Amino acid sequence: MAQALLIIEKNEDVPWINNDRVWEVTKNDFVILDPANPTDNERANKKCNKMALNTIYNGIDSKVFEQVKDLEKASEVWTRLEETYQDTTMIKTAKLYMLKDKLSIFKMKDDESILEMFYRLQVIIDDLKGLGEKVKD
Repeated sequence: MAQALLIIEKNEDVPWINNDRVWEVTKNDFVILDPANPTDNERANKKCNKMALNTIYNGIDSKVFEQVKDLEKASEVWTRLEETYQDTTMIKTAKLYMLKDKLSIFKMKDDESILEMFYRLQVIIDDLKGLGEKVKD
């Protein structure tokens, strides 16, 4: 995920904002002491926060977005994503077991189209691959 933030281009309006600064705001919280009268540094942090949020939102799907949309700071979103997706071996094993079970009993539902069925199957396969499982075509 860290690589996603590295694609942000320098902002021409505020030349000292760069990828490193955006990443710093994402990894570490920041405070604006007087919201009515922010300093230049605080304004830059706020802009970096917006850039980081935009980048994160563009890199996640709608289901994940639903889990983080209530958070206002990129650092909060990043922390929640880390807590959710940094798996321990036990969690990874449990997820693999559940996904393999889903795959083994997979069948088309009565009320779904072939496209919908294929999408559900692809999600299972992608999740398995995402956990490092080799899936034959």
